[in-house]
Amino acid sequence: MQYEWTLPSPPNTPALLDHIVTDVGDVTEVLVLGSVFLDERFGNVHRSHLRCHLRQTTREPPAIEQRSICVAAAAATNTLVLVDTLATRETHSIFLKSLQERGHELTVKVADDPSLQLSRYGEYLYQNLVIFAPGVEEFGGALSVETIVEFVDGGGNVLVAGSREAADLIRELVTEVGVEMDEEGAAVIDHLHYDANDDGQHTLIAAPSSGLIDSEVMVGARDAIPLLYRGTGLITDADNPLVLPVLRAPSTAYCYSPTQAITDYPHATGQNMLLVAALQARNNARVVVSGSLEFFSDAFIMASVQTPQVSWIAH
Repeated sequence: MQYEWTLPSPPNTPALLDHIVTDVGDVTEVLVLGSVFLDERFGNVHRSHLRCHLRQTTREPPAIEQRSICVAAAAATNTLVLVDTLATRETHSIFLKSLQERGHELTVKVADDPSLQLSRYGEYLYQNLVIFAPGVEEFGGALSVETIVEFVDGGGNVLVAGSREAADLIRELVTEVGVEMDEEGAAVIDHLHYDANDDGQHTLIAAPSSGLIDSEVMVGARDAIPLLYRGTGLITDADNPLVLPVLRAPSTAYCYSPTQAITDYPHATGQNMLLVAALQARNNARVVVSGSLEFFSDAFIMASVQTPQVSWIAH
């Protein structure tokens, strides 16, 4: 027999699972196929679905210890992280560690690894996918743009970080979720909001925190410290109610190749250009897109931001 339950919230999970086991009685196999994922930033249950296969026999119900194992399996959050090179584990260690501290069990693999797969026997192996591989030309294994879109349709969350040189594969992927990266080679430029460590092209942007979306549950409490950003600009359809502007570019910014003279009006300018965008799908799955992989790096997180006007110390 197969039974299916929907859990009301993670705190009630142990009691409900005990109730299930007690009511069924003779159980020899309890296989947890779903998972519970409490999204701390959004403050609600993203996926609260538990499915068990039960077979009746004359044996006693599982011991309390076995039930605890089932609960632990249900509460696990498996996250696959894809990178261009494994060196990203070191250069982005602070961000990855923060995920682990939130309860994510990370699996880090190169994006063209031939063993890549998101599902097995019709069940997803991960609840979240992080793509820190802007240079990947082709995903390895069973992974493709189509399977990632299906993953989102199935309730999975995705974080994608690009760059000004992002490959066509990454550009195609973000287009599927309503976000367009500017042309290859184009970088966000701002001649007023740049960091003192900029190389003279004014592409090391000190984005004011006022550009963050006004939602504390999404971005936390805003302070005055600017956010360091170096990458390409994002363009979205303002009429799409599912796409959210997480971080807007300053009003004085534009996106263009810093090595070329401007002959055409830039595609992305001012606050119509996004640095970070998010999609909340109708099934409550979330996709976040950033035009900068460096945005998540240890160097940018720990940097002391220094603009021509004032200096801020990272904390």
